[in-house]
Amino acid sequence: MTGLQAGPRLAYSSAHPAAHFHRTQAQVAPAAQPKMQLNQADARFVTVAMSRGLGEMEAGRIIAAGSTDARLKRFGERMVVDHQQANVHLAKLASARGVTVQEEIQDRERAQLDEMRQLSGPRLDAAFMRHFGVAAHQESIALFEQQVREGKDQELRAYADQRVKVLHGQLEELRKIQPLIADDGKGGR
Repeated sequence: MTGLQAGPRLAYSSAHPAAHFHRTQAQVAPAAQPKMQLNQADARFVTVAMSRGLGEMEAGRIIAAGSTDARLKRFGERMVVDHQQANVHLAKLASARGVTVQEEIQDRERAQLDEMRQLSGPRLDAAFMRHFGVAAHQESIALFEQQVREGKDQELRAYADQRVKVLHGQLEELRKIQPLIADDGKGGR
């Protein structure tokens, strides 16, 4: 087979400050450039990492817009940028390996985001810390560290290693903010 074929690809749009992913039709070379294959564990990492990244971006947007705490607002803004950049990089890695990235937030995070959208002020701050704070970042760090240790794809392992450093930085900042945010007593993640 020769020539180019149209196929779905994941594209990133930065036309809006709350940039998002969307599907486009792009020209893709067929077998001339074989795509690397991911094993099942690496493919699962891509899916979970993308979903968590999308959830963190949305949580960052919500807290940046609705928090009453200036430090938390700034943290949310940085979280959006960090996770946006990470998801763009991850989408490129996945695409190069023939993996279609699902742009879905997992049900648990979607429910937490829906809850946060209903809140404002200190109650929103507490919900953010409960759902996307220290414990959530520890879970993400564990996911990415596991990929560094056990992943088979070297580029995905390097990506995960770089992200672990960013996530540790976010975790340290959250540990400093957490004592300043009152918990509304609804429990943890």
